[in-house]
Amino acid sequence: PKAQLSRELRFRALSVVAAAEVCLLNFFTLLFAVLGFGAYSLVVSTTVGGVVLTGALWWWVKPPIASKLHLNRWRYLIGDSMQLLASEFGRILVDQSDYMMLGLFHISDALVGVYNVGFRLSIQILRLLMVNMTTILFPAFTKLNDRPEQQYQGFFKAQRILALVGISGCLLQAATAEAFAHLFLPEKWYSSILVMQILSLGMT
Repeated sequence: PKAQLSRELRFRALSVVAAAEVCLLNFFTLLFAVLGFGAYSLVVSTTVGGVVLTGALWWWVKPPIASKLHLNRWRYLIGDSMQLLASEFGRILVDQSDYMMLGLFHISDALVGVYNVGFRLSIQILRLLMVNMTTILFPAFTKLNDRPEQQYQGFFKAQRILALVGISGCLLQAATAEAFAHLFLPEKWYSSILVMQILSLGMT
């Protein structure tokens, strides 16, 4: 269903789905925590929320399902999918590397908390730009598959704009991290300021 919404460039619907996903995840996390699931609340809420969202999406979008399997087309799908899978695996490895390092070096709980707060705050600009823009740009560029030169030029133009806005945003985030922390965070998290600044500069 999400692929169909992307192909049809229905970005408003995709944003509704993304918002519903976040709300469902938080709702079920709190619900299972209240019911006494403890740390498993994080795992169970993702599973249950995913099932509920998937069912709602299939009911709402109603993607067409062909009766024939068209096995002769699978080789094209598998080839492209393997490249995407390898790329996604690399992204996940990079995303999880900090947590692996924290676990590997047995950092104290207090320092893990300091790092987590700094990381969550510093990644906001990146998420705001990259995740949202990817949702828009990817399906838009697939519409240009029959015009590869225009697709190529459009990709690099988008990269230049994202780099300009992203680098400026990360530098601004690093510069305002201390003021932001003093305004909005309790004093116990002030030690996260340096983490925010380092990560914001690193993201540039």
